[in-house]
Formats: sequence, C-alpha cells, structure tokens
Amino acid sequence: MKKLIIVLLMICCHISMTAQKTLSLQQLKDSAMSHNIAIRSAKHSIAAAEEQRKEAFTKYFANISGTGAWFNANKGMAKMDMNPGEMLPEELLPILAQSLPAEMLASLNSPMSMTMMKNGTIAGISAIQPIYAGGQITNGNKLAKVGEEVSRLQLQLSENEVEKTT
Repeated sequence: MKKLIIVLLMICCHISMTAQKTLSLQQLKDSAMSHNIAIRSAKHSIAAAEEQRKEAFTKYFANISGTGAWFNANKGMAKMDMNPGEMLPEELLPILAQSLPAEMLASLNSPMSMTMMKNGTIAGISAIQPIYAGGQITNGNKLAKVGEEVSRLQLQLSENEVEKTT
C-alpha cells in the first residue's frame, strides 16, 4: 500500500512539473513592465505633467467670464405717485400752453403712478488679458516643460529599475 501511494505521488509530481511553462527573459521583462505599479504611476504623472503644460500655455490668452441674472416680481420694488403739473415752474406753463395741444395740457395736471423694477434682466461679460505679469507666465511655461521632462525621466528610471530587478 505504501508503495502504491509513493508511486501515485511520483506520478502527480511528474505531471505538475511537466505542466509548468518556461518563460524567456524577454517575456519576464515584458510582463514585469506591464504589471509594475511604479511604471503605471510614472505614466500617469507624465499625463498630469502634459495637462499642466497645456494649462500653463492658456495663461497667454484672455480670461473671459460672464454673469447673468433675471428677476420677475409680483409687485414693483419702487412705487411713486407724482403730478407733473405741480413740478413745472409757473413761468413755463404759458409757453407750454402755446406749444402743446389741450389734451396734453390736461394730462399734465392729472396724477400719475409709476412702478419700477417689476421685472428685469442683468448681464455682464468681462475679458482680462494679461499684458505683463513680471515674467510669471513665461517662467510658468518653462517650468511646466521641465516638469514634463522630469516625469519622462522618472518613467525611464522606473523602467530601468524594473528591468534590472527582473
């Protein structure tokens, strides 16, 4: 019985040893490069550096912003009752009587009601163009390009480290 178990174990070991696949050095390097976290992180930092460079380039252009508001009230916010005839000076009345028709003169003596700000729209657009910012824009663009190059070098360093370790 012991011999039978030993023979079965030997057969199982032989089957498992022959089922394993041998990999070449290049296959191991490729697998390590594609699954390494440091390399993935370095690739993401390159993408972030490229976006920062693009953002720094936009500082050369005008910054445009706009606002808007609309309101509608059920009652006017400012009400006023006035009589235009009372506001006119006495010297002006004979001159107006000669030049205006009688219906219009009669309406000057009747009171008028005025309501303001019942509904309205407000809008505004502004554009800010930097003319000179003390070299901040050009230096920011230079630093963004350097940051992108540093990210590429870090990726190359990570790839070399993984290849060396593999």
